[in-house]
Amino acid sequence: SPLEARARSSAVWTGTEMLVVGGSTQSPCPPAASCIGPTAAQLPVDGAAYNPDSDAWRMLPDAPQPVASATATWTGQEMVLLTPRLNGYQRAATLAFDPAADRWRELPNPPPQPYLIGGVWNGQQIVYWQSEEAPERDDWSLDPATGTWTKIGDDPFARTFDRSYTWVDDRFIF
Repeated sequence: SPLEARARSSAVWTGTEMLVVGGSTQSPCPPAASCIGPTAAQLPVDGAAYNPDSDAWRMLPDAPQPVASATATWTGQEMVLLTPRLNGYQRAATLAFDPAADRWRELPNPPPQPYLIGGVWNGQQIVYWQSEEAPERDDWSLDPATGTWTKIGDDPFARTFDRSYTWVDDRFIF
């Protein structure tokens, strides 16, 4: 890879390439240590695409901001990234990268709540949910064409851990 070693990068599979963006170049923090960071310099904006058929990498244009601890989803055309606010080095934003145009864009609205997880594309919108550790927070869907966020219905299950989610035909399945 042409990228510096890193952790917590965001990646998606497009069907022909793996897109990898951002992360943290901070050295790993040993168990039970009280590490502080990463610093702004340890949050890269670079990315690369790997094509396994040609066994070749190509560099991507820099993201508009650092992309650490982001949630990444492939829509069939774009990689959509939700970036939470991070220690003042990364602002909350909704970013999209189109590999065919080799171009980034920022959607008009950041994520409505921090740390939305998942991200299941249903052909029209991306469905996101909250961590089971935060059942008081809402689940949301995003229309990446307009950048519009919509609150979705309450999760019917009690607080649990290790759920699995997917989209099948016209249903979001837990």
